[in-house]
Parts: sequence; C-alpha cells; structure tokens
Amino acid sequence: MKKLFSLLALALTLCCIFASCKKDPNQGNQNNDPPVPEHIHVFGEWETVTEPTCVAEGLKERVCSCNEKESEAIPATGIHTELTLESVDPTCLNTGLTEGKKCSVCNTVIDEQQTIPALGHDEFTYTEKDENCNLFNVTACYRCDYINSVDTGAVSHSFGEWELTDSVIEGSPCGIDKVYLRSCDDCDATETKTEPATGHNYTSTVISVHSPESIGEIKYTCQNPGCDSSYSEYENHKYSSSVTASTCTKQGYTTYTCSCGHSYASDYTEPQGHLFTSYEPVMCPDGVCICEWIPLYIAYCDRNCGMTNERTEGVSMGHSYTSWTVSTDPTEESEGLLVKECKKCNCHDSEKILPALTQENVDNGTYSLAVTDATCIVSGIERFEFRISDQRFVWEVKIPIIDHTPGDKEYIKNEIGICLCEWSHPYSIHCTGCGIVIESGEDGATGHLWGDFYIALDPTPET
Repeated sequence: MKKLFSLLALALTLCCIFASCKKDPNQGNQNNDPPVPEHIHVFGEWETVTEPTCVAEGLKERVCSCNEKESEAIPATGIHTELTLESVDPTCLNTGLTEGKKCSVCNTVIDEQQTIPALGHDEFTYTEKDENCNLFNVTACYRCDYINSVDTGAVSHSFGEWELTDSVIEGSPCGIDKVYLRSCDDCDATETKTEPATGHNYTSTVISVHSPESIGEIKYTCQNPGCDSSYSEYENHKYSSSVTASTCTKQGYTTYTCSCGHSYASDYTEPQGHLFTSYEPVMCPDGVCICEWIPLYIAYCDRNCGMTNERTEGVSMGHSYTSWTVSTDPTEESEGLLVKECKKCNCHDSEKILPALTQENVDNGTYSLAVTDATCIVSGIERFEFRISDQRFVWEVKIPIIDHTPGDKEYIKNEIGICLCEWSHPYSIHCTGCGIVIESGEDGATGHLWGDFYIALDPTPET
C-alpha cells in the first residue's frame, strides 16, 4: 500500500512539473496541450483463475486500472485426492480383490489392490433317486449352485402291501394258485408272487438215511388220481452256528457244525472298516507360528483297533497386524524406524526406515514441513510430517530464540523546573520485535555555555 501511495505521489509531481514548464512553440498539438506523461501500471491483488491440482499448475491474474493483465503460474500441489477402490469378495471359481486407493484426479495408484485366490468348491454329498427309482450320488457346493449327479446303476423301489388279484395260474388237478401284486409308491414298477394251491394227498417214502457222509431223503408223492405231483424232503444236517464277527480289516463269518460232525463256514460279512466319530484338537507344536497353524484334529477308531485318523478343518487364522507404530523416532542426526506387529503372535510383518529430519529429506518429498518462526521471546518449531497409507506421523524440532533487535533511543521528557543544561537526558531502547526495554541510561547534562557579561541593570546612587 505504501508503494502505491509513492507511485501516485510521483505521478502527481510529474504532472505539476509539466504544467509549470513553458511549451516549445514548435512542439505539441494544434491546441497547445501539454504532452501526456507515460502511464505506470498499478496492479491490484492476485486472483486465482485456475486452481492447481496434484499434477497440473494453476493460474492467477492481476489487473491494472488500464485493464492491462498480468498472469503467473501456480505450482502443482503434489497432493493426491484419494479415491477408495472397493474390495471384491472371491467366489468358488473367481478371484477377489482387496480394498485399494488411487488419485481421483491423475489416477495414480496409492494403495494397489491385491488379488485374493478363488475359494474352490465347499463340497458335500447325498443320494437321491429319479422318477424310475434309479439311485444317483450327488455332489453339491455349500457356497454356490454347483451340482454333479452320477448314476450308481442301482434301483431302490418302495413297494406297498401285497394285494390279491383276479388273475390265476393254471396248476395241477389238485387246485389252482393265487396271484398277489404290489406296486412301487415312487414309480410304475410292479411285483407279483404266487401262492400254490393246497389239496394234494401225499404219502412218504424213505429214500436215504441221514449220516455224516450223506443227507437223508424222504420222497412225498401225491396219491390223487391223475396227479403226478411229488417232492422230496431232505433230512439235512442240523447245524449249530458260531459267529466270528468281522473286524475293521477282516471279514466276519458263521461256522455251522452238524451233530454228525460235518461243518462249513458261510454267511461272510464285509470288514466293518474303521469308525472315527470323536475327533480331538491337536495343540500347535513348538516352533510353529500359531497364526500359520492349520487346525488339526485326531480320532481313535471306535472299535479299539488302535488305528488313528487325522484331518484338518478350515484354514489358519492368519496374522492380524496392527497399524504402523514408531519403534525409533528419527532425529536431525539419525534415522528412525516404523514397524507392524501381529496382535496374536507378535511377529513383525515389515519394517520401514525413517530418514533423518533434514531439509534434504523435505526437498525429496519424504517429509512435509511446516515452520513456526522463532522470535526474540518464543522458540520456533519445525514440524516434520510423514504419511504412510492412511496414517500420519509428526515430529517437532525446536528452533532457538533469536536475539533482540534494538530500536532508536527514546528520551524521557524534561521535568518542569529543571534547567535543560543541567538535565541528564535519561533514555531507553526497546526491542522492535517484542517491545521490551533492552537498554537504558543517561547521556549526561550538556552544561551551561556562558556568554560575555552584559549590564542587565544600571547602578544608581541608591542601588
């Protein structure tokens, strides 16, 4: 503002000078007007035309009263505008993405998205049958619509009760047979059985007697006229049975022994296979990080054969890292250290060196710097700011107090009734920064400077 007033005063002075000068008759216009003085631009305040971004410069302008414009570039800020990129959950077949960040202005990637592997199918199985009672083994996924059906080749009907039909089968002269029918509840399949007619008049004849070497036979022949029906009954071995149960790996069987000494083994049963029903968790062994340990379970065969079975469930619980924390503060002479630690196992994920708090590391972009200047009574502060991800760390460096700046001597006004030549001229000097008195003293009295004597009052005979 002072500069503006000085320029206006200079312009007014020049106008007065030109007005007072005699004009050359050979110069000037036809009206003998004085020459117009050269215009000096007086620009106003800067106004921002285009705001700067993180990568592009801005523009500011200021205008003179004559409408002359002056423009100047505004440096790019270098500060990105963060835009959060949403995470994408993985599916059975497709990979996912972690959350990330980029600049919405220049698209610079700030926090790159990481690929999350596809989960794979979480399968379970069951059995179903179609409209014809054909059995299928079906594999499906708990998480998605995946399903796979395989024909077992087996059929499983659900038959109802037997019902007597009107149909008959011609039999022997001793009677007719009864036919029974039953139907499947789930499909169109049917099944029949025949109940033979009764009424034969049989007589028995011993063909052979039961012994260890052979079985006994009694033949029955119908005595009714025209009927040639006959059948034999055999006096088979009369066995007592002894069951040997199957084990996890060996077949079971039944030993049949007759009183005549004949014996045989039959009715074999398949091995039962191991049966594991109660699984107990296995503790994480020493030397294995608990965050990377995949849960393991062990079971002993319920049939007490001594066999064990192990299985894992799920995945490791994984590390859960804290935010960055300062392990060692940087100083003006030495580097610092940032670390991340797992909340569960105290493992370090990573470390980051913090450079020393120097102007060089501000210039190269490692730190941003805010300075509060020191005065003669208050220390200044340099605030070094460091950013990583969405975290911010600040360290302060003290700036020493500066010396006082002395002003001019300020003299104390002469007291009434004291001769100026005998006044000691006391003074004080104040600091131009804070205003306190930094020096006081006296210049000393100047003393009288007497002139020549003169007659102030003539003597008389009386005085």
